[in-house]
Amino acid sequence: MSSRVLLFGGSRQTMRRAHDLGIEPLLLQRPTDHDESYRPLVAELRVVDYDDTAEVLAAARDLHRRLPFDRAVSVTEAGMLAAARVNELFGLGGNPVSSVRLLKDKARMRGLLNGLGLSPVAAAVVTGQDGIRRFGAEHGFPVIVKPVDASASVGVSRVDGPEDVASAWSVAEGLGLRRMLVEEYLSGPEISVEAFSFGPGRHHIVALTAKTTLPNFVEVGHVVPAPVPEDAVLAITGQVTALLNAVGHRDGPSHTELKLTSAGPRIVESHNRQGGDRITDLVELVHGVDVIKHGLAWATRKVEPWAAAPTARGAAAIHFMTPPPGAVGAITGVDEARAQPGVVGVYLDVAPGDTIREVRSSRDRAGSVVARAADAATATDLAARAAERIRFQQTSPDWSGLVRDAAAS
Repeated sequence: MSSRVLLFGGSRQTMRRAHDLGIEPLLLQRPTDHDESYRPLVAELRVVDYDDTAEVLAAARDLHRRLPFDRAVSVTEAGMLAAARVNELFGLGGNPVSSVRLLKDKARMRGLLNGLGLSPVAAAVVTGQDGIRRFGAEHGFPVIVKPVDASASVGVSRVDGPEDVASAWSVAEGLGLRRMLVEEYLSGPEISVEAFSFGPGRHHIVALTAKTTLPNFVEVGHVVPAPVPEDAVLAITGQVTALLNAVGHRDGPSHTELKLTSAGPRIVESHNRQGGDRITDLVELVHGVDVIKHGLAWATRKVEPWAAAPTARGAAAIHFMTPPPGAVGAITGVDEARAQPGVVGVYLDVAPGDTIREVRSSRDRAGSVVARAADAATATDLAARAAERIRFQQTSPDWSGLVRDAAAS
């Protein structure tokens, strides 16, 4: 049976997934992401501002009149709310606008969870340095300061004491933000949970991912499945299921991040979408599920709900490369890395002539290596060792980050 979806963004691979399923994609791209080379891959391409509700709904009305679609879908954070609005306009199902709004607003989500006594974490919205100092005085340092609505670890700061407050707030000002969320610091390993929902209350936990992060919380490694004890798995599963019910998530993939603290799992944030950072690649290697493709298939009802989530077979890991800042003259060792045992993918995000920046968010990493093995520890080691073979030869160092830090101190 032929189907049609309205896609808010997505890669060429997303378009191929749709075609493989017999789905005709209609594509809406943001002006900043517009790429005319996508046009042959879709039935129609429009350029719209996802944040302009009137523009989005006008485009959707016109397309739905001429090329009726089964569902509006976004595989990126930027298009989630716009897709939900379109689905509500035409009664096409999917996650409600209220759920998407709630998960995009970390302060509202935290308030809801605290009100339910689910994964309680002290938190407050602040509008300046004094608010951070008051929160720290009341709840103790260290604390975490982060944007109310952001992703990719952008703007997240750890404040160890009053002396660090000004630096953390300068990060907010640099992003043009006047409201930040301050939370108690959660100590412990970080994991994320990929789940898939087939209707209200019908949630399946697909995979648990263990993470490695830099001191500024930018993620530099993932491994599936996360090596956590069975009792922790049960506690995590219970919390994530309760979260999804509480926020009204009812359809398709979700991605929830947690810390495993001494008091038990604590939810950090959640999203009505699959995880980024090629976590979907790791899930497919281990569990045999292409989460994005399955989301498109479920949106057009080309698959039936699972009786149980697919089980894990072996492990897969990704290691992100973070060489020192500087201008790239040459990159060597890529073929050697690809030839290493267990390696299934090497991906570069910079090329000769580019400048490697100080790692302040996930967008600043230079590339990654994916490897698979029989267990998590071996997969992690293989990916890291292969990444060591790759050298980013620099023509000159870039001291701009150090200069900024010195000026701020």
